[in-house]
Amino acid sequence: MIVVIITIFFVGFKIYQWREFQDLIFIPNTKNFIKATATVLLSSPPLNSENQTKPTYIVGEPYIFENRRSRGTMALFDFYPPPKRIMTLDDSDLIVIKLREWVSQLSPENSGLTHLPEPESPIEILGENKYGKPYRKLCSRDAKLFSSYLAGFGIASRVVQLRNHVSVEVFNGKTSRWELHDPYMNFSVRFNNQNLSALDMHFLYKKNVEFNFPTEKMNKSILDTVVIVPKTNFASHESINIFGYDLNYFSYDNLAHWKPIKLSDTSDRVWREFQEKREVRFSVK
Repeated sequence: MIVVIITIFFVGFKIYQWREFQDLIFIPNTKNFIKATATVLLSSPPLNSENQTKPTYIVGEPYIFENRRSRGTMALFDFYPPPKRIMTLDDSDLIVIKLREWVSQLSPENSGLTHLPEPESPIEILGENKYGKPYRKLCSRDAKLFSSYLAGFGIASRVVQLRNHVSVEVFNGKTSRWELHDPYMNFSVRFNNQNLSALDMHFLYKKNVEFNFPTEKMNKSILDTVVIVPKTNFASHESINIFGYDLNYFSYDNLAHWKPIKLSDTSDRVWREFQEKREVRFSVK
C-alpha cells in the first residue's frame, strides 16, 4: 500500500513539474506516448533564462530555449569558445552576424565520420565524442551549433525546418521580429529595409514576389517547407537511453513529432502526415 501511495505521489509530482510544457507535446501514436511518458517520469523539465521550469514565451509562442548558465552552455564555451573579437562585442546585431560567419566555417567539410546518428550535443559535434574528432559540416549541425552559441550570449533563436534544409531564426529584440540567419551558407535576406524571417520569404516566394534571395548559395525551393519547432536547448539535452534508444520526447531524432509552432500547407510529407491534427498551419492569403 505504501509503495502504491509513493508511486502515485511521484507520478503526480512529475506531471506537476512538467505542467507548463504540455502544450508543446503532440501524441499521435503509441511510440510518442511512450516517449512523452518516459520524458516526464525520468527527466527534469528544462530551465528557461530566468531559471524557471517553464517555456519562454515570445510574441505569445512557447519555446524551450537554452539557459545561458546551464552546464551544457558553459561546457561548450569552455571546450570551444568563440574568438575574442566576437566575445568582446556589445551590439547584439553584430554578434549575430559575426557569430554566424564564424560558425559557418567551424566544422570541416569532411571528417570521415558517418552521417548518422545525428549528434545532439554541440560539443559532441565539435569533437568531444568517442571518435575524438569533429563531425563534418551539415546544415542541421550548424543550426545546433549556432543556436547554442547564441544562447551563450543570451540571444533567443529557433530552429526552422525548410525543404531539405535546416536553418535558424534569431529574435531581434530591437524590432520584435524573427530574422533568418543561415549558419550553413552564411546568409540573411533583406527586403524593404528589414531582415526577413523564413515565413516572410515563404509568403513572398508563393506570391511570386521578387526579393534578394542568394540563389547562388541555395535554391528558393527550400521555402516550400517552413516548420518552426519550439526547442533549441541542445547543449543541455538529457538523453534517456534505454536499450540504445533515446526515449526523450524532445530529442532531435524525434523532430518530426514535436508539436511545431507553425507549419506550412506545402510542407514535405513527413510533416503533412500530422497536419490535420495539429491546427498550427498557415497558408498564403
